[in-house]
Amino acid sequence: MNSKALLLSSAAAMIVASGTQAADLPSAEPVEYVRVCDAFGTGFFYIPGTDTCIRMSGFARYEAHWVEDDREGDEFNNFTTRARGQVNFDARTMTDLGLLRSYIELRGTIGPADTGGYSDGFNLNQAWLSLSNDMGTLTAGHHLSFYDFFGGKAMDTRIGLDDPTDEVNLLAYSFLIGNGLSASLSIEDKTFRRYGVLIGAGGGGISLTTPSSNSDGQEIPDFVANIRIDQGWGSAQIMGVGGRVGATDAGGFGSDDAFGYAAGLGLSLKVPMTGVTFSMQADYAEGLVRYVTTGNDALLFDAVENVAGTGISLTEAWAAKAGLGADITSTISASLDGAYADIDHNGMAAGIDYDTWIVAGTVHWKPVSGLTISGELAYEDVNYDAGAGVDDFDVWGAMMRINRSF
Repeated sequence: MNSKALLLSSAAAMIVASGTQAADLPSAEPVEYVRVCDAFGTGFFYIPGTDTCIRMSGFARYEAHWVEDDREGDEFNNFTTRARGQVNFDARTMTDLGLLRSYIELRGTIGPADTGGYSDGFNLNQAWLSLSNDMGTLTAGHHLSFYDFFGGKAMDTRIGLDDPTDEVNLLAYSFLIGNGLSASLSIEDKTFRRYGVLIGAGGGGISLTTPSSNSDGQEIPDFVANIRIDQGWGSAQIMGVGGRVGATDAGGFGSDDAFGYAAGLGLSLKVPMTGVTFSMQADYAEGLVRYVTTGNDALLFDAVENVAGTGISLTEAWAAKAGLGADITSTISASLDGAYADIDHNGMAAGIDYDTWIVAGTVHWKPVSGLTISGELAYEDVNYDAGAGVDDFDVWGAMMRINRSF
């Protein structure tokens, strides 16, 4: 056999041997690749093996603040920093009953505990589910209150913008009327939005310690209703809430309660072809003050019980806030916010009624997609009417933020 024939026979033998070995190997399982789900917008994909679409998003953030508060001494932290991270999960499935959705928002923060160093925490910021169809939407879980409409465009320094909007535990149903018009009814846990009852003393003095402990237990939830319209020009809403305000039998004053309520309206307008938006909300409350104002570190109570046997007197509060936003260039935007609140603690022998106003200006720069660098200036002024040895005060502060969203 010549060398050429020998070489060909050897190659043939190797091919036969390798084919035999390959036949003996187990076949690989088919790989199921992640598929894009474009039915609900950008970023959704199918959870492998299911017909549920999910999107993950969130942000990482750094903030630095400098605050001047004329109530504080040398122990006060004028300069503070804060880091925050958030992850959101939005899962949606089309079912025979309609769109089934669940949303989870996890947030972790490490930052200032204003006068005493730093605190850190991790919380469930939102966790709710909904079922939507042509009739309306059922919502259950920890969700933004159906009373709330506009809280402000500002980032909020440590001063805060007096933004009372808040997530609460609720069960709600929104009826779709048509042409962007809807009506909602919501049963909401009031323990998320109450300030407590101020208990006076027999001589007419005032005890300012732990007022929230003077609220009795929750017997019934708060009942919220709104009518809302959303169209190309913007949105508008009228809303109301009713609930019970109760005081414990503190200091021999007896256990009393009364019906509290709040009502408001909100408006958001888009100025065509300008990049300018205007939003506002105005409210009035008796007893359910937390729906109207946060107090912004001022002394604030839902009601007062000042004389034994006379029942409780509900606090009156009205507030208004507005914000103007504008896109200056493709990468720069700005906003200007203002808020005012007036508080009347009826029935007090020595009043601590007050009014407060706040203004904040903010600028955002987006050099690249997902990255925003922002700066903000804010000022607050609180003026007490009289009594209880409480002094007027004002606060101003500056804030910068670096935020990377995804």
